[in-house]
Amino acid sequence: MTNKKFYRLFGRKPRKSESKLTQMDMDLGCSVQVYSNQVIRIVAGVLKTVLLT
Repeated sequence: MTNKKFYRLFGRKPRKSESKLTQMDMDLGCSVQVYSNQVIRIVAGVLKTVLLT
């Protein structure tokens, strides 16, 4: 789901699925979720405006 640029940006390789979650893993997951929610709200707002006009 990510690429080499992502790994270089955060300075580590992806976590193996069976390994223990670290605080960094949880922080990254939270940040991605918050950003995704913001994008979805913006897209939904634009769609609402377009469809109702």
